[in-house]
Amino acid sequence: MERDSSTKSIWQTLESPVLPPTVPGKNDVFDVAVIGSGITGLTTAFLLQEAGKKCVLLEARTLGYGTTSGTTAHLNTYIDTSFHALEKKFGKENTRLTATALKETVAMVYELVARLEISCDFLFREGIVFSGNAEETRELEKMAEASLEAGIPVTMPTDTSLNVPFEKCLSFPQQAQFHPMKYIYGLAAKFIEAGGLIMEEQRVTDIEGDDSPYLLLTEKAPLRAREVVYATHIPPGVNLLHFYCAPYRSYVLGMQLQEEDQYPESLVYDLQSPYHYLRTQQTDGKNYLILGGEDHKTGEGADPGQSFLRLENYARTHFGIRSVDFKWSAQYYVPADGLPYIGRLPGRTGPVYVATGFGGNGITFGSLSGKIISDLIIQGSSPYEELFRPGRVKPVAGFKNFLKENAQVIKHFITDRIVTGELQNLAELDRGEATIVNYQDKKLAMYKNAAGEIMALSPVCPHAKCFVQWNPAETSWDCPCHGSRFSPQGDVLTGPAVTGLERVDTRGPEFREHKKPGQ
Repeated sequence: MERDSSTKSIWQTLESPVLPPTVPGKNDVFDVAVIGSGITGLTTAFLLQEAGKKCVLLEARTLGYGTTSGTTAHLNTYIDTSFHALEKKFGKENTRLTATALKETVAMVYELVARLEISCDFLFREGIVFSGNAEETRELEKMAEASLEAGIPVTMPTDTSLNVPFEKCLSFPQQAQFHPMKYIYGLAAKFIEAGGLIMEEQRVTDIEGDDSPYLLLTEKAPLRAREVVYATHIPPGVNLLHFYCAPYRSYVLGMQLQEEDQYPESLVYDLQSPYHYLRTQQTDGKNYLILGGEDHKTGEGADPGQSFLRLENYARTHFGIRSVDFKWSAQYYVPADGLPYIGRLPGRTGPVYVATGFGGNGITFGSLSGKIISDLIIQGSSPYEELFRPGRVKPVAGFKNFLKENAQVIKHFITDRIVTGELQNLAELDRGEATIVNYQDKKLAMYKNAAGEIMALSPVCPHAKCFVQWNPAETSWDCPCHGSRFSPQGDVLTGPAVTGLERVDTRGPEFREHKKPGQ
């Protein structure tokens, strides 16, 4: 199976399913078109189809091509935004409502796994959050008090099997883990069995019409649908949500340990910033420690290789490592006020829905999104509708993060156009290297592959005209403003862009490589 990055996750040892050929009728009008086939899209599509809606799921590449295939698949009632932080931003009642939504989400996923008989390595696990110093312990104690008040069970055990030294820890029962690709492949099979259609390699480039039914323009043939769901991690186009969600990348290692008794039986999190997260996964009869962390803003990490190295150093400090078998990274979006945006897409008057801003809790909030959006479409309402409404305005709750992230967008928009190097000779660019340079009076994003072939692109992201940055770990051009990502050839890997980087013809004499002096 493929995903949106060149590094390979532990889930990619699984083969992609062969889907039945799908050709909609020329005059078909679907009740709902779901765009995106990760956990959000497939959960939404299955729940709608099971309820009797006529649904089509459209995927730009292949099933689970985006972040779902790069997750570490923690299903939690413990989330990135702590309950005491939520209480300050949203009040006690909404904090309790959030807790209820999280508990119901864990229960819903378990119910789907059991009822649909999806074999996906689902396990309930204890969640352990630990502190490493006095400041973190104070934070931990606030978390414990606010969690209990919100209705989330939590204890503070003094004895655990953690291999990592700690001052205090919290234990959250009934957290869960599973194999994300086995799960969404299972949902896909049940969706098709219920009469749903899945169309891969069908990128949606635009939606025409101010009201239902909509005309969905794709790279192949157009389709019509009465309601539309963007389950694409972030919606395409330029929308209010692009200013309220900031793209980040997280790094993950999959390692075999020297001793079997060192593998954690819990989902484990520290309180560093950025925090580390750990769990165990069995694949092909072998146990692996999955360790993640070292997050940074997309397009701003100086050297992703250093992120992997710091993760490995952290692992070797606390565990006996036999081998590092998997290294990968994935993207997520941080919401300005701490909660995701799920519901009607701002700026559209008709029934177009969106789910984004999951932070590091994509499996949990992606599943919750499926429930909320399917309820909105089927019943016309959801008990969580107002809490997660994308058009909500929380000027106090999210103002600081809103200013910080958008100041960075403005900074990149201006400075990246000014700060570029000069390249006199293509021989100065090593094989496997990429850079943005002034070359022959043009600003170009240039990459030289292992064969010495030059690929030259405009560095301007077509989404909002920011300059892309090279990501050597994933061999991609990443936009630091809103998270669009592109292959070395300029093809779209990740939205919100729907068109690729402009290609520059390199067949002219100005692109001939001359030997370096002395060669």
